[in-house]
Amino acid sequence: MYRSDYEHKIFSLLNDEKTYRKLNKDPTASIQDKVNDLFTHWQDQGYITDEQGTWYRRYNSVCSKMYGLIKIHKINRPARPIVASINSPTYNLSKVFANVLKNVVGKSGRTIRNATELVSKLRRIRLPANYRLISLDVVSLFTNIPNELVYAAVHKRWTKIKKFTNLPKDEFLAGIKVVLEGCCFQFNDQFYRQIFGSPMGSPASPVFADLVLEILEDDVIKKLGFKLPFFWRYVDDILTAVPVDKVEEIVSKFNEYNEHLQFTVEKENNGKISFLEVMCIREDRSVKTDWFHKATWSGRYLNFKSHLPMSYKRNTVTLLAKKILELSEPEYHDKNFDLLKTTLRENLYPVKLIEELVKSVRDKFAAHTIDKLDRKEKLPIVAIPYVKGLFEKLKSVCKDDLLLVGKSNNNLKIPCLASLKTALRNCCNPN
Repeated sequence: MYRSDYEHKIFSLLNDEKTYRKLNKDPTASIQDKVNDLFTHWQDQGYITDEQGTWYRRYNSVCSKMYGLIKIHKINRPARPIVASINSPTYNLSKVFANVLKNVVGKSGRTIRNATELVSKLRRIRLPANYRLISLDVVSLFTNIPNELVYAAVHKRWTKIKKFTNLPKDEFLAGIKVVLEGCCFQFNDQFYRQIFGSPMGSPASPVFADLVLEILEDDVIKKLGFKLPFFWRYVDDILTAVPVDKVEEIVSKFNEYNEHLQFTVEKENNGKISFLEVMCIREDRSVKTDWFHKATWSGRYLNFKSHLPMSYKRNTVTLLAKKILELSEPEYHDKNFDLLKTTLRENLYPVKLIEELVKSVRDKFAAHTIDKLDRKEKLPIVAIPYVKGLFEKLKSVCKDDLLLVGKSNNNLKIPCLASLKTALRNCCNPN
């Protein structure tokens, strides 16, 4: 994509004056002072300890940067706005609320963690007659949640929330207000403030969204004139089944809840609908599953020739083989493994290694031992640049105290390329 096209997509988002406002100067220092004053106040009142106050306060904050992830699977390839908030003035404060609220959300029985859990639940489902599968999707969830809905959700769930914090409700809400109103960032050297919704990239945004959506679901599902055999949500994507003539009704009920939170619907096609990495296939009253790839799937995985530990490459094969066995019915295994082997060969994996690891995984799966993982004590994780030979020795030495993770140092190419460019420039333009 050309830079001009990318910037056009980003500016089309930033020009929404109901969501973003241009600023004349960097607001980082003033927001940092506001956050630090709040932590000091909480410390003085005894809501947090002196150690926590020292840890939470920031003195070297930087303004967040905004960038866009291109949704290549969507029509016209729109950009998803991401605000990289690490080291921002409100980052630590956001983590405080994320750590508290994560103890409250996700307890409704309607959220799923991954595709494996989805498949496990689907295989126990029996659909009523004349029910059809549909998926609902919230349009731009994070940037469309009104602050008032977040505050109202905290009020409604306070009985549960207060068990995990020493803050009184008014102080808790005051802190959330600082987080929501203190989202500022820059793009192309221009500063902006997000005046509506919560940014994707903040630690608190996912839990704010979960809190609001769980209450929304409670209210809407109670108003439906029919029973849902299941209702499962992953972030902003929902999978359920409804009577064949009630699709428009459920979409209408969800869209009536709040004018800013709008849902789109996708209906099953020939008894099939995709959700996460799973193709859900309705056969009479049961639901079968298969491994699913979007049309934009590239087939690119960790290349076998990459400068990373061999264990990472072996795990790539193992985890993909395990995914096939967990997500697809036995009747689809052979065609999925054929696809996997072809794809891995294109990523330069040796045929012998592929066959060996796939056979091992299939044998363990058949013996029902694939999920019996060793329950080891969690160790601190340390990421270090990978140097072949040295990394393996260090990992062996530290195995009881640290979990070492090897990473490729892509930054090495930056000074090399910079030096090369300088040399070429001097060669071509000696004056």
